[in-house]
Formats: sequence, C-alpha cells, structure tokens
Amino acid sequence: MDNLARVIAINLQTGELAPCLRINKGIYTAGLLGAQFRVEIIVTYVSNKQDQPPVTSTQLISGTQFVADVDSHTVRARGQVIGLRSQPDPHSTVVCATRVLISDAAGTTIECWSADTNSFRT
Repeated sequence: MDNLARVIAINLQTGELAPCLRINKGIYTAGLLGAQFRVEIIVTYVSNKQDQPPVTSTQLISGTQFVADVDSHTVRARGQVIGLRSQPDPHSTVVCATRVLISDAAGTTIECWSADTNSFRT
C-alpha cells in the first residue's frame, strides 16, 4: 500500500518552495467535502554549507489545487508555497517528509499513515 500523500516534485524560487503532491483520491475527495485532513510537509536542506533547521508547513488538503488524476487511486495537486529561511545551496539535496493528519472529536491530532520521505537535487 502506498502512502496517503507525498511530495513528488518541487519548484524552488528565491526564499520559497512550491510542492507538487500526489494525494490519495479518497482523502482528497473527503477534504473537498469538508473533512479536515491536513498534509504536513517538513523540509530540510543545506544553505551556505550549513544544515538548516527543518521548515514545517501544515496545509489543509482542501487548500491544495487539483492538477490531474494520476490513476484511479491518486490525484496530483499543487500545494501552497512554503517559505524558506534561506536559499538551498546549488547541487544540494532538499528532503521533504510528508504526513497526512486529521483531528479526532476531542481535537487530538491523528497521523493517518507513516511519513513518506522524498529527496530532490537542486
């Protein structure tokens, strides 16, 4: 079984990262219908030859922009832009860890599936 969401591509601009996500179609549809599923993206990278502290972005799945159906089980969506503290070094690796979260009736955050990690070269 595949993870419920993962970053499949990134677009780096000065000071920001735009993630392209692959999201389970059931989770995506439920989000559009009002379920408060969130995708948490944790970005780590090197800038000025120094490891940077992780940057975390939590976005409602309903706040992503549909791009295309990937297959009968998943969609591709554009996530919201994530601000970075500094620009990643050229020819370095940017790592994106992704989790899908939802809150239960008591407000406790539940992780829906284990985190998925993907690396990208700048």
